[in-house]
Amino acid sequence: MPLSRLSKPAHMFMGVSRKFKRMLPYMEINLKQAKIEIAAEEYISLCISASLLFFLFIGLFVFGVLYMVNMTAEDKFSPLLIALMITSGLTLFVFLQQINYPNLLKNRRVKDLETNLLHTLRNILVQVSAGVPLFDVMVSIGNGDYGEISEEFKVAVKEISAGKPQVEALKDLTANNPSIYFRRAIWQLANGMRAGSDVSQVLEEIIKSISEEQLVQINSYGSQLNPIAMFYMLLTVIVPSLSITFLIILSSFLSFSELFTKILFWTLYAGVVFMQIMFLGLIKSKRPTLMGE
Repeated sequence: MPLSRLSKPAHMFMGVSRKFKRMLPYMEINLKQAKIEIAAEEYISLCISASLLFFLFIGLFVFGVLYMVNMTAEDKFSPLLIALMITSGLTLFVFLQQINYPNLLKNRRVKDLETNLLHTLRNILVQVSAGVPLFDVMVSIGNGDYGEISEEFKVAVKEISAGKPQVEALKDLTANNPSIYFRRAIWQLANGMRAGSDVSQVLEEIIKSISEEQLVQINSYGSQLNPIAMFYMLLTVIVPSLSITFLIILSSFLSFSELFTKILFWTLYAGVVFMQIMFLGLIKSKRPTLMGE
């Protein structure tokens, strides 16, 4: 739904959202670092409102489907109860996803920033060593294809053009930036400029430090892949195979109905698919951000 329409019923839940905010102390900073210009209480109330609307519409749809299935099925069941259970689980999942969305956007920004960080610093070093003024280098980076870093430098260039000193403009970039490596690099550069040091030497030290951190991340990533691969084989190959054998034997002894047996096997299939997706996401999330694309 459009935000303008969703915000009207959301004001009804401001009291509840304030209580939720106490359990989510990092929501405010996550929203700022994700560049979402909404207060934490308002965002939580929007999530509650959207989740209730999702529960209403999806619940009606699931109930309608189950009701029609129940009309033609030999083994009758309660469509209302099953619809409530399914819809409640889906709504809880959607609500948690919405609450975690600012953190997801923040992590995407971190990945984008750190993926291009070394390339950007090396570009700055080359241009500064060639005698190009730092302001012109910042303009070049802002107009370049460096993702979030270009956007950050555009802000700094705009502030410097408005009369703010370069050192202060660079330090302002670190205020709500989610990447610790970007903040550290910009702080070292700004402090070096404030102390009157050679900018090229400061950049060389920053690049050396981040390159060493990159090697540490790569070694750590390699050591994490072995246990992840072991758990992947266990949960997506061995356990499903044993479960199918166990269900076949159990169903023959207990004389499960055809509908119940199908539900068990489809549930197992859905669980295996979910585990596959989860492991793909886990491997992707563990990939070091400083490695680049």
